[in-house]
Amino acid sequence: MTAEDVISIDDAIDWLTAPDDKHLPRLIRSAVSFVEQYTGYRLYERTETFNCGQIKDGICVYPIAITSVKDSDGNDTEYTVTQGAQKLYICSRYADTVTATVGYTAIPDSESILVDACYKMLTYLYENRDIYPAELPLDIQVFVNQKRRDASI
Repeated sequence: MTAEDVISIDDAIDWLTAPDDKHLPRLIRSAVSFVEQYTGYRLYERTETFNCGQIKDGICVYPIAITSVKDSDGNDTEYTVTQGAQKLYICSRYADTVTATVGYTAIPDSESILVDACYKMLTYLYENRDIYPAELPLDIQVFVNQKRRDASI
């Protein structure tokens, strides 16, 4: 799956009332990425790998299913998983990398606000192509703050 499963090219063209723009796939990927990084939600399914330094304070990516935990030699190792309020904690004596399947196969209606935020961000990126934002614009932050999984990300 890709970011274009969250917002299709045809939907983006309709949304922006834009001519067929060759830059829309890049803008869609950027818009979805901004929302995902800010909230901790992954809006389409894919595999992500976390190293030991990333997981010591917990993983706040959602939804997530652990696929494997391996030591530095690439061998499977035993581990336990503890679910916190906003983070997933992996405990393993020898863990070096954690591989997980993250994201939705289909975004549930309860998360539609995240898709709306992607559309708002797409509009912002399209209309301000000469400005490169360092973070999500404030109006979109306010829009999705209720869904933010971890304020430190």
